[in-house]
Amino acid sequence: MTKEKDIKVLKISKSDFSDFISNFKNDENLKSFHLILDLLSVKDLENKDLKPFVEISKFHNKTNKRSIVIVNDEITYGNIPNEVNVTPTLQEALRYY
Repeated sequence: MTKEKDIKVLKISKSDFSDFISNFKNDENLKSFHLILDLLSVKDLENKDLKPFVEISKFHNKTNKRSIVIVNDEITYGNIPNEVNVTPTLQEALRYY
């Protein structure tokens, strides 16, 4: 985990998805931060895998007034829901802030 200003960068593997998603709403340590979810290690990520992240992104934005950016270079960008910000590099994700 990396922390800059009010940004946290979290490295998440595909095996961590379900734990991260199920614990997200109750994690007090994340509420005050914009989040960059580094999924670069996930090599078989498909757009359908982003569905749970759409829900937590909406929740985080509405409840905490913070945003989430997902970093992965294997996603087909044309089919991504508008509620999720996705970039292919960490540098581009940091430009959101």
